[in-house]
Parts: sequence; structure tokens; C-alpha cells
Amino acid sequence: VRQFGSWLDDASLVEPSHGYASISIGHYRSPGGHQTDFPIADGAFGLTPRLQVGVSVPYCRLTFSDGTRINGLGDVYLSTKVSIVAPENTKHRTGLALSPVLEVLGDPDPIENTRMFWGLPVNVEWRRDRYRVYGSGGYFSRGALFGSGALEVPLHERVIATGVLAYTRALKADA
Repeated sequence: VRQFGSWLDDASLVEPSHGYASISIGHYRSPGGHQTDFPIADGAFGLTPRLQVGVSVPYCRLTFSDGTRINGLGDVYLSTKVSIVAPENTKHRTGLALSPVLEVLGDPDPIENTRMFWGLPVNVEWRRDRYRVYGSGGYFSRGALFGSGALEVPLHERVIATGVLAYTRALKADA
């Protein structure tokens, strides 16, 4: 079983010559089993006011419904983000960005028998005083359309609650 990725990002960019790194966890359930990704190492670096580069590298633990387990490096995503409209520069604090992605699979795709694919997410963002809404939609070359959205609410100066809804749809019956 090959699962398709989804993408969630905003339209904001890291300042030039600045960057960030983070560690996160993901957990997924399906009729075929469940998967926990930890740690997921993410990072980005701003190159210009309208361009940043990033990487996401997960370590995956997959358990199938028959009890079979697989552990190891997951699918790596190398990305860029190009700002079309920066949210901090608009009256309504809305933004738009493109994020071309190179997807490097941990194991070859069983249909295409290759590890390299691409994706083209389009990111939107809307900032308000007490919350922020953002999301992405687009296409992965393995034959999947996706859409995702998030609502982000600061609870404290160092604590932010984020709710996410994501959906991916395979375009090919054999995918």
C-alpha cells in the first residue's frame, strides 16, 4: 500500500538569511493499519524576500492490520516557496504563495518503480488579530489531488493551538 502525501503550508516566508528548524510527530490511521512518524525534522531558510527553501525528513513506524511492522526513513520532501502576495504587505493581510516540491520516496513506488516525484502546492493565508487561517491545495505527480486547511489560535505567547483538516484523492484506480 502506498499512501499519498498531503501538503499544508501558509503564504509567509522566512526572512532572507534566517531560518528555522523543528521536530514534530504525525500519526495516521487507515483500514490497512496505522503509521507514526517521529521524529519529523523540518527546516527552512530564506534566500530572498520572495524565496525560501525547505526540507522535511520523517522517521516512520508503520504497522499493518495483520501485525507486520516496517520502520525506517520515510518520504523526504525538498521544497521551495515563492511568494506571490505577502500577507504582511496587504490591507486585508492575505497572502498567496507557490511551493514546488520534490518528493523522494523512502521505497520505490510500486507502480512507477521510481523514487522521484514532484508536487505543486498553492498556499493561501489570512491573518486576523486573534487567529490565522491558512491552507494548501494542489497536485502530486504520482496522481493525487489534495487540499488542506488550518486554523491557528494563540493561547499564550508561547502556546499556539492548531486544528487541521486534510484530504487527498488518488486520480488513478490502480494508485
